[in-house]
Amino acid sequence: MTIIDAFSGLEWSDIDWNEKTLQIIRQRQYVSDVGVIEKPPKTESGVRTITLPDIVMTLLKEYKEFKDEQRIMVGDKWDESNKIFTSEFGIALFPTRPSI
Repeated sequence: MTIIDAFSGLEWSDIDWNEKTLQIIRQRQYVSDVGVIEKPPKTESGVRTITLPDIVMTLLKEYKEFKDEQRIMVGDKWDESNKIFTSEFGIALFPTRPSI
């Protein structure tokens, strides 16, 4: 699993705001002739919980506020994917696209 595969699979529900942790429990990959698939990491060690420093939690909160504002601005054009990293319309980013 690449970092992009893991990042593109992250959802807001993977964050425990009280415990300051992030769960890595899925990845998204592009498969030729199939498209984008979502699945658990390949190995057991790929599934993990990461403790996040305060600065990262602060940045995630600010980013969530930004995405919530985007959702309000685009209204019914918003795609409720629950993914953390999305386009300006809430569409989950393509797994091989590293820029947001």
